[in-house]
Amino acid sequence: MEMLQEIVGSFHLERASRITAKALDEDSLPAGLQQALTDYRAEHPRRTLKPLTLRTVVDGEPTVERGAEKLPRDEGLVTFSVTTSVFSSVETQVVGHVLFCQRS
Repeated sequence: MEMLQEIVGSFHLERASRITAKALDEDSLPAGLQQALTDYRAEHPRRTLKPLTLRTVVDGEPTVERGAEKLPRDEGLVTFSVTTSVFSSVETQVVGHVLFCQRS
């Protein structure tokens, strides 16, 4: 729960600059997406992946978009997503991360 609060808090700070046209640093991706990339690469050793855009939604509201402004529209586009949901008697929160990558 504390980790989720830290993640959500950091994205709220970035809300003012929703789109940043700089390359994504894989080390700064949420752990679930880092693991998804690692698993994909292990299962497809002849393929390369280049992260392009990270989009984050908190409680249905887009909060962050980092990376490339345009995505390729071909078979080389691969999408990974991780959703974390927290439900308690006083709080409901859903954070979704979607990572778009170029596969070659």
